[in-house]
Amino acid sequence: VDADLIGANEFKIRQVTLDEAQKKLVQAQQDVKSRSVTNQASLQVLQEKLNRAKLTADRARQNMDNLVIKAPMAGVVVVRENQDAAGGFFFSGMTLPAYRVGDQVNSGRPVIDVFDVSKMEIRARVNEQERVNVAAGQHAVVTSNAAPGATYEATVMGVSGLGRPDRTAGPLRQFEVTLELARPDERVRPGTSVTVIVQGKTVENVLTLPRQALFEAEGKSIVFKRSAGDREFEAVPVKVLHRSESQVAVEGIDEGTEVALVDPAVVTHAPTKGKPVAAPPTPTAPGGGS
Repeated sequence: VDADLIGANEFKIRQVTLDEAQKKLVQAQQDVKSRSVTNQASLQVLQEKLNRAKLTADRARQNMDNLVIKAPMAGVVVVRENQDAAGGFFFSGMTLPAYRVGDQVNSGRPVIDVFDVSKMEIRARVNEQERVNVAAGQHAVVTSNAAPGATYEATVMGVSGLGRPDRTAGPLRQFEVTLELARPDERVRPGTSVTVIVQGKTVENVLTLPRQALFEAEGKSIVFKRSAGDREFEAVPVKVLHRSESQVAVEGIDEGTEVALVDPAVVTHAPTKGKPVAAPPTPTAPGGGS
């Protein structure tokens, strides 16, 4: 404002007012800068707290992820038996409960198994007399109580060449047979008991004998053949080609040969009680297919 246009006193008043306004402006500008610095410092503190909170959350999330068990493949999960349920005490035939929520588990103890059921094998056993009737590639029918009314096609994949004794199955050695299911069913889980019927091969143009006429001696199959012109019998080793419940197909004797149904030595040395000993039955070995 020009001092010549207004009075001197009015000019001085306005000049003082302007000075005060300029001082207030400078003070306000200083306050803004101070508050900006303070706010920036507070923002950095809050940002540091946020970073710490994120780090804590990431650690908690990682710990939770570590508690989640992810299967490496698709399949059926089977919970194992809790071997620590009885306090470490265990005897043969004892039934243990499966692991449940809240059970304590020692380090390294397996709890569950994941089985790939897209391909499933069956393990069965046959005794040494039936071993000759089972071979790789044979067709089989499988049933299980786990799937009532359902039947499954299977194929024999192999038969073990080494037999093992089994006290529960009698004196005969047992051979392990491996079969593969053509179409696995989720109801038939690993560990399920099944019934296997193997369809034997057709045997043609073989010599058959009653099963009673076949004996075992020193690990070999033999039959007692009547000697020509007398009533004596001699042991003749034979090769068993096939067995059924009542007959055996053999190789090593001629058609029409008379064989004994009982061991002649047992009949000869049996007590007679004053009566003559009857000669053992001597059926004729027939030929043909079975």
